[in-house]
Amino acid sequence: MIDVNNVVPYESGQLYKREMPCLLALMNQINEPFDAIIIDGYVFLHGVEKAELGKYLYDHLVNKKPIIGIAKNHFYDITEDYAVWRGVSKHPLYVTSVGMDLTKAREIVSEMEGDHRMPKMVT
Repeated sequence: MIDVNNVVPYESGQLYKREMPCLLALMNQINEPFDAIIIDGYVFLHGVEKAELGKYLYDHLVNKKPIIGIAKNHFYDITEDYAVWRGVSKHPLYVTSVGMDLTKAREIVSEMEGDHRMPKMVT
């Protein structure tokens, strides 16, 4: 368990402000090497324009690692270019990334373990 003291109250549309101190504290606890960070949510809304949690996390990292965002809910400006269909689900996941080509990020998500819409690692 990690105690984080500087967590601000929830602010609509600014979730990253509340979650960032917790994510950074967690990142500081990781001693094993890793290639990328996968988050449950968007890196960018609009695909590459409006920063979301994943982009803010990337900007705060001292040692930059690619971040892949997997979102369950469709944001109105996200096109089908970001959709990944997994399993027999009737609904896609929406993948955005920073520090990694979108095609590669989509490929990673589509090949992750798990028979259902959400990869096992993310559930």
